[in-house]
Amino acid sequence: MIKYSFLLLLVVLPFASPAQAQVGPTGPDNSNTDSLLKVFQKRIDSLETLVNNLNSSDIKSYADNYNKSYRNALLAIDLLQTLQSTVKSIIADRNQAEATNLLNQINNPTSNQLGFVFTERVITLASQVISSSNLVDEQKSKIKNTITNIVNGIAQSFPPLNIVTSVISTIGSLNIPFIEKLGKKNETGG
Repeated sequence: MIKYSFLLLLVVLPFASPAQAQVGPTGPDNSNTDSLLKVFQKRIDSLETLVNNLNSSDIKSYADNYNKSYRNALLAIDLLQTLQSTVKSIIADRNQAEATNLLNQINNPTSNQLGFVFTERVITLASQVISSSNLVDEQKSKIKNTITNIVNGIAQSFPPLNIVTSVISTIGSLNIPFIEKLGKKNETGG
């Protein structure tokens, strides 16, 4: 409001010069005063209009700025919510990838993730069973080599259950007398 008052004084001062307010020997000149008042009134009216226009444009400008700030705040909130859900999704995907990687390592028969290598354990157990049988050493050696070749051959492409199934079916398909004796012992329970 102070700047408008200052503006009003700057506009009005040029009209208030001492030369215009002439005072005659009988008193002030009424025609000059009336015309001066009319000029002042016109100037005041134009200044009031200017101030009103400035006020309404300022108010509109403030309202526009507020609306822009409000919209920007809403967009920022929306963006933050989207970013939060994206971060949660990325974390979940990363955790899932780590879990999948760990499960793949555990399911790999040549992995030492569980504290032992599954293929080596299968070969060791099969060797112990074959060694305890009543076979000729040459037959034991051939069977051990066959089991080792089967396990090592399918270890990279099959999960552990398939390896065990393959070893058992291979041993079962061989015509070896100790397997028949072992089967008879299991049937008789002795």
